[in-house]
Amino acid sequence: MSALRIARAALPLLMAGSMGLAQAQTLATTQTFSNLAFSLTTTLSGYTACNELRLDASGDFASSTKFVVYGVLNCPSTATGYTLAGSGYVGFDGSINWAFFMSNGMALQCPRLVNLAGSCTFHNGAGVQVGTATIALK
Repeated sequence: MSALRIARAALPLLMAGSMGLAQAQTLATTQTFSNLAFSLTTTLSGYTACNELRLDASGDFASSTKFVVYGVLNCPSTATGYTLAGSGYVGFDGSINWAFFMSNGMALQCPRLVNLAGSCTFHNGAGVQVGTATIALK
């Protein structure tokens, strides 16, 4: 076996061993808050029938300020909904900040929510703000 082949075979093992020396992660327990219900109001054309966010949030809430958020924007009077997937974090001031990608290519951003209530913005696929919304925990 040539020296080059030996080096290629050993490289993954060396890298795996070296990664164990400087671990940046912490093993923790994930918690999920399920079926969180938020009222939503918006004047964005095509979304005025959408009046509820139903979300789950998962993360290590005891040791981290970051979490994942997923759920649905419900539009009951039109029998439609848009799936949401995103992430969030707790700000230095205790506010909740999150952003979602929506199943229709839009994005919903809700920065600096206080007591799980506040203002959000809708953005199109190009990142241009096209509307606003107000949410509050039910």
